[in-house]
Amino acid sequence: MRLYDYRTQHPNETLVEYEIALRILYREAWPQGDEKMDSSLKRKFEDGLQSPEMVQFLKLHARNDDFAQTMAKARQFQEANKTAKPRRPAIRRAELHRPDNEAPSSSQLQPVLDGLQ
Repeated sequence: MRLYDYRTQHPNETLVEYEIALRILYREAWPQGDEKMDSSLKRKFEDGLQSPEMVQFLKLHARNDDFAQTMAKARQFQEANKTAKPRRPAIRRAELHRPDNEAPSSSQLQPVLDGLQ
């Protein structure tokens, strides 16, 4: 029962592996099982997920679902996130190339300032 209570998803563990581990631990802890198994597994599954985004999604969209429906929605969410990974933009630095490595003088900046006004 303690193993079941403390079980969370490991960093490199898939949803299916986590689901199977929870089912096995539940059956070992409560071999007779009861009708509360579905709601207990669902609650434990949501509480132990690594991804806070998936937890939020399931709390919003799988509130009234059973464990099997929740697992299906979790898989859909995971697949959607895999295909919709945003690309990080390349960061480019702009460097000023001056032959003398000196800061521009105020006489060089004055025409620019006048143009901005």
